[in-house]
Amino acid sequence: KTWIKNIFSLLPLDLLQLKIGIQPMLRFPRFLKWYRCREWKIRVENRTIFPNLWRVLNLIHILFLGCHWFAAFYYLLSKYEGFKNPWGYQPNDNIETDTISRIYLKSFYWATLTLTTIGDLSAPTSSIE
Repeated sequence: KTWIKNIFSLLPLDLLQLKIGIQPMLRFPRFLKWYRCREWKIRVENRTIFPNLWRVLNLIHILFLGCHWFAAFYYLLSKYEGFKNPWGYQPNDNIETDTISRIYLKSFYWATLTLTTIGDLSAPTSSIE
């Protein structure tokens, strides 16, 4: 039953990108192996001496992953708005002078503040906000 997913996820579609250029959708078959990660998580939880510690670490991982996704979404919305609204990511002087780590950390910080409703949030003025 699952061997078809395994075979399809192992196809070397990355080599096809050498011919046609970068196509992110060609990486999608890798997600077909997601069920194995879930099985592994359950197996580790059942066999570990400290299952509660494992659950806490798993929860922390999920929270950081969610914050990471929201930070990326927050930056993309700011970029879509042209970095002109005060609610979004504000580059220093020029977006080219900011490093990737600085952009990511600022977006991660503000996305986390927004998600936890701790941030100094102003009232929305546009439909995107």
